[in-house]
Amino acid sequence: MKSIPSFGIPPKAPWITFDADCSAGGFLSFYYSESFTRVPIRSVSRILDNKSDPNLETKTYGLFSTCSKRMRKAVIKNRIGIICFVTRFKGSLCIPGYYHLKWYTPSGFAKDDFCLAADNICFVNDPIPLSSIKKGKVFRGFHGITEGEVTRICQTLHEKGDRTSLYLEEIHRAEHLNLRQTGFRYSNFNRKEPFDWDAGVSILKKEYGEHSTQIITNKSPTDKWCCSKCGNISISKSLLKICPKCGEYAALKPIKL
Repeated sequence: MKSIPSFGIPPKAPWITFDADCSAGGFLSFYYSESFTRVPIRSVSRILDNKSDPNLETKTYGLFSTCSKRMRKAVIKNRIGIICFVTRFKGSLCIPGYYHLKWYTPSGFAKDDFCLAADNICFVNDPIPLSSIKKGKVFRGFHGITEGEVTRICQTLHEKGDRTSLYLEEIHRAEHLNLRQTGFRYSNFNRKEPFDWDAGVSILKKEYGEHSTQIITNKSPTDKWCCSKCGNISISKSLLKICPKCGEYAALKPIKL
């Protein structure tokens, strides 16, 4: 492996400053949220699909998971500087917060894959109803919005007041409920520790200097994955970057019907 001086947390290597085009607008990006928490945190307890993104702890997306690869690639291609997040909470689609993107790094995990990092984020206690921005819009994945819509969303969120600290508290609480019930914070990852910068730097070191040409599939038809190194079969609805048994990077392959 290459020598890695001063490495890890942005703006250190391998992160690259992102030159966003404000006129390009932004993206609405959907995520699954918890139903029992005070605010709509990502669904860390989703069965066989514990969510690590959007990762508010590090203000990143795509560092710990393989989700939304198409969206992350489109961010770089179109120089999108704002991601406004959408989720279903208390029965309605809403916009609880946004990322202002500042850095990116190519991921060594798959072809045309990127990790994104924000310098500023804002998540609120009282999310914006999606219907007030996009009437009748029902979607999964991601959707483009105009520069004017980005400005309106961000201004409204800031007027409501940033409560990102409450989201972090609720993520921590949900993780500890998982830990008590399953023995893991993230059971399909076999992970007892949080997804913080210690974990992030560890992954970045595995990806540093790698230039994968593999075209990955994020799903397995059986929800089962076999590690090419240790042979362990794990169960997860989404592809994991690291084998939950032996910790090998980029070794999981889908088991077909």
